[in-house]
Amino acid sequence: MGTLQQPAKAAIFVDAENQTEGIVIALLQSLAHLNIVECHAFADWRNPRLTLIRQELERYGFQSHAVYSGERPGEQKDQADQAMAHAVRALLWRRPEVEVIVLVTGDHYFVSLVKELQRRGKTVYVAASPMSVAQELYALAQQYLPLGQLAGWIRDLDVLEQRSRRLTLHFATQRSSISAENLERLIKCGILQKKQCPTRNGFEERIFLNRQARQVQMVLSA
Repeated sequence: MGTLQQPAKAAIFVDAENQTEGIVIALLQSLAHLNIVECHAFADWRNPRLTLIRQELERYGFQSHAVYSGERPGEQKDQADQAMAHAVRALLWRRPEVEVIVLVTGDHYFVSLVKELQRRGKTVYVAASPMSVAQELYALAQQYLPLGQLAGWIRDLDVLEQRSRRLTLHFATQRSSISAENLERLIKCGILQKKQCPTRNGFEERIFLNRQARQVQMVLSA
């Protein structure tokens, strides 16, 4: 795939219905080793929630495709998914030299498309939040790129935990961008664990990344 002189040609397809602003820079940085020849994003852009992500995508050269999902946005499911899958196939008919397809989605709908692409000799990257990506889609991808706020929090907490033997909620809020409220949310969903640890003066409540949690393993192994 590609050579030292010629990076592999790649195309990016974004299911923007389930994305939030702030992902594009991180995505493009993680794909800097590829020659990105086309970028596409699909959504029912009438939804005002998508205004910021659309502006961000277009600012970085993505072509936005309007997919209507009924009289009101979201009335009919999978319309953007179907349009995106069709566009991937159309691109490979137009540009068979593209070697890498980057799917920015976590939807199980795309499992069959990934299998089809791999049968055709293409390499498939899947980029999505570790909280929402379908397990089978994650397992099929030749490379997984964790996106979103949760992925950033897990990386930050991993660094803090390695640097400090006494990671407490107070210390984590001081040394990271994660609020105490969000740390508590991570504890409730099993990303973080609390433990009473002995000290010279009694016990201290410390926090630890739950390295057995699926989401933590997905981010740290990427």
